[in-house]
Amino acid sequence: MITDALPKVSIIVPVYNAGEHLRPCMDTLINQTLREIEIVCVLDCPTDGSDAIVEEYAAKDERIVVVRNKQNLNIGESRNVGLCVACGEYIGFSDHDDTRELDMYEKLYEATDNQSKAVVFSGKIVSVIHENCVSSFLHQEISEREFPIYQRAFLSFLPRVGRKFEGRGHITPNLYQRSFLNEHKLKFVDSNKCYGEDILFNMDLLSYVQSDSEIGLIQHDYYKYLLHGENTHLASWFSDGPHVVQHVHTMSDIISRVPYGKEITNQLIFIILICLIYTWFRRNIRSNGFNNTIRLLKEIINSDLVCLEIINKTPMPRYGFSLPKRLFALWMKQMFYT
Repeated sequence: MITDALPKVSIIVPVYNAGEHLRPCMDTLINQTLREIEIVCVLDCPTDGSDAIVEEYAAKDERIVVVRNKQNLNIGESRNVGLCVACGEYIGFSDHDDTRELDMYEKLYEATDNQSKAVVFSGKIVSVIHENCVSSFLHQEISEREFPIYQRAFLSFLPRVGRKFEGRGHITPNLYQRSFLNEHKLKFVDSNKCYGEDILFNMDLLSYVQSDSEIGLIQHDYYKYLLHGENTHLASWFSDGPHVVQHVHTMSDIISRVPYGKEITNQLIFIILICLIYTWFRRNIRSNGFNNTIRLLKEIINSDLVCLEIINKTPMPRYGFSLPKRLFALWMKQMFYT
């Protein structure tokens, strides 16, 4: 029965060519123990019949809202389309090929503590937040102090030396207060132009959080990722040079809002730039060769004033680099010194 009450949770699902994985995904959404939900499926011009499957489910469940993009927008902008449509108290996100435990959204909604939390994190990110291990990236004068939870959460999304993200950056295990997103005009970056839209979204949100009382934490991992060859983060274009540069620009803007002080902020941005370019550089050498990679690197950096300024004007940090990345950073400074 349709009621006038707003759903407790809206779950936004961008759908492209999900293939055989779409039905299991939808089944674990429509069978959630929290019944007061809406499922916003954003059809991003699929070509494999995924749209017909979504329409089939929508015909049987009035909680499913179907939106069709006029052109393929990729996942970032498709989520933004979903945010414009969603009307739940809280927002959840699902990829079209993943599943979750059937009580996931009930448990996350309970953790909002009577709808007082701006965000509820669950899964792997929570253990990282509790670690408070930020010394490898921050200047020693602040690396040894105890950070409040909301600042540790922000720092946990920064890449750390010798550590992979291991699911820490995902938005899908979490729940976000819609009024908080609207108040701060939080949106996803265009993933056709910038990679890491989920990490940037989390950091952007946390840059506006002011106290631990705005964050809920659940250690349990309710969400199940299906990693296969068509995952976005496995695509080669996803972390090419221009995508990396735009990621640095966006992260620089976000970090600049956080009150760490100009020197520390600049060092954080420099470390992030070097780490991301280093990863791209190694991958590109394997696919395009050393000389072509050097040429492309020079074209990318010389055409971007922001990156040039970061490389030129930021002193080499005392912490935050493994030896290979430190040597790479010194080489970059020498190559682009003006």
